Amino acid sequence: MLSDVLWNIFLGVIGGTISSVIVSRVFLLQNELQSHFDALESGLRKIHYLHGIIHTLKTVMQLDYDTDIDKHEQMKIHGYKSEDEYYASKKNARWIDAVELKKHLIKLANDEAQKVFDELRNLNIKGKESTTLLDTYVTYVNKIKSMQEAPFSLIDETDRLYNKAINQFDQYKEGASKRLIKRVITDHTMIVLLVIVLFVAIGFVVAKFFGI
Repeated sequence: MLSDVLWNIFLGVIGGTISSVIVSRVFLLQNELQSHFDALESGLRKIHYLHGIIHTLKTVMQLDYDTDIDKHEQMKIHGYKSEDEYYASKKNARWIDAVELKKHLIKLANDEAQKVFDELRNLNIKGKESTTLLDTYVTYVNKIKSMQEAPFSLIDETDRLYNKAINQFDQYKEGASKRLIKRVITDHTMIVLLVIVLFVAIGFVVAKFFGI
């Protein structure tokens, strides 16, 4: 019948159009999530770099602490009454000013953390999982950005936040597929398209029932 042919053409046009829109929308959502992932992965690399500076600072602090203990033990053994006497006995030794080195590393960490903070603040990130991970990054960077001194307790706190960021990113990476599915089924455009498909299907059934 002519009506059947027209219905088939109509359904073909509508179905093809909606299908192409759905596919395009899914790709758009996928690209959006991929851009979030790429930005957060890049942010993690910058956090690795900051952690490297902090780890170097921690190493210098530990060596300075160990050297200080060894110095006082040597003073007791050799009967030095002051640090000046101790250093006089080591006049040929090549000393590194640990205090100045620590100041330099702290300033470097502050400056680099400020750069990373500015980059993170300008990211256009959406979604609960993405923003939660971004918040962890910002918390870590803020700790370093505001660091004036570096007690071991503060260094340990940055280590804890660093490990938290890594673990959260690993979970974020593993949940990529689930995130895409959730994003698709909650997207307003996709919901509208599915409603249109539903109405077309209902219209087709009704038309067939009444022989239109």
